[in-house]
Amino acid sequence: MAEIEESLLKRKIDSYSYELKDFQAENELTVEITLNEYRKLIEEKATADYRIKKAEENKYTREDENKKLKKENKELEKQLFEYRKQYGELVEPKEDEIEED
Repeated sequence: MAEIEESLLKRKIDSYSYELKDFQAENELTVEITLNEYRKLIEEKATADYRIKKAEENKYTREDENKKLKKENKELEKQLFEYRKQYGELVEPKEDEIEED
């Protein structure tokens, strides 16, 4: 009998299968909670899952926008390079050269 309990306990510890976690082994530490505590726990889990799902939905929108902006940035860098190649660097006027109105 001890061999069976040891085998079951070993499988329970080594495996992530739900079926093997549905029982209480001898001398195993367990926790009891009230129905209200259980409901609160389920509510918090559902809320967290909802927030994660919402964040993941926005993630794809943000990634798509980031790709578009990176593409646009590369195109503008190419245009700037062509401008510099054709006209040289843009020279900013000095403050004393700016005429006052």
